[in-house]
Amino acid sequence: MKEVKYTFCLAAWKIAFLEDTIKSILNQTYRDFLLVISDDCSPEDIKGIVSHFDDNRIIYIRNEKNIGGYNLVDHWNLQLNRDAHSEYVIMASDDDIYDEDFLSTIDTLTAKYPKVDLLRARCKNTDSKGIVNFIDDPSDEYQSELKFAADLYNGRHIRSFANFVFKTEAVKHKGGFINFPYAWYADAVSTLMMAKNGVAHTTKPLFSYRSSGLAISGTTKSEDITRGKMEAALMNYDWMNSYIGNMKFEQTAYNTNLYNTLIRNSRHDSYATIISYFWAYSLLEKIGIYKRIKKETYFSKSSFGKELFLFYMGKFA
Repeated sequence: MKEVKYTFCLAAWKIAFLEDTIKSILNQTYRDFLLVISDDCSPEDIKGIVSHFDDNRIIYIRNEKNIGGYNLVDHWNLQLNRDAHSEYVIMASDDDIYDEDFLSTIDTLTAKYPKVDLLRARCKNTDSKGIVNFIDDPSDEYQSELKFAADLYNGRHIRSFANFVFKTEAVKHKGGFINFPYAWYADAVSTLMMAKNGVAHTTKPLFSYRSSGLAISGTTKSEDITRGKMEAALMNYDWMNSYIGNMKFEQTAYNTNLYNTLIRNSRHDSYATIISYFWAYSLLEKIGIYKRIKKETYFSKSSFGKELFLFYMGKFA
């Protein structure tokens, strides 16, 4: 592979939007990058789509067996270690869109904030046809770890992963991306893991996250997938309790308020998700889950009870 500053690692499974995604990457005004497309032993014609493009920045690899069906993070980490040899890496998906100035804007930020290990493009949410549903709130160009963590759970940021740019060696030094089943919450905690030196953001929305219902993250009817996501939610809950407990920051009134907000909002996020998966569990199993989560330092009986009440009120409304 030639030496470049950025690598887009694209884990490909479906072709519905793949051509548009590839076009958006190749159309970047900043040209110094590679695009490594990792065909995850897809039953669809990924190679046929890739063959439409005559561009020496594309590298196509087909895995011998499917990796991402259950362990999507395994596929991310495979690409991180096999395909990413540049200074920065972007874990692209097969259905999202990058604005043409995505990489040039990111590159400006890398020069301005050389110590950060994580950069993020402001995000648009679109439907399957690319129509914008909403745009997430702007962030300060530079955020401390605490401010980034608090904003991650404030409900005004679109949760995505492909709009982040990671310093490659820093991720590898951490042992790769954090692995939860179905990558559920793995994206969020992996970004928190990389935020120790702060996070740089584009102020303009330069990335479009597509809500199509085709991703496994949108699947809710399978009991097996639901149980896998429940385990991931519980792993996330444990991880967040440890992360919050070990977080260090300057003791100011502003930071204390951010810290308390992070505890409150991340707890709400965890409880609401866990409760939403209760349908796949027996009463005894539900009790076991409750006993497991109440052991954590930041458990709140009143907060959990409120989320449970609101969930069942919504079910019977």
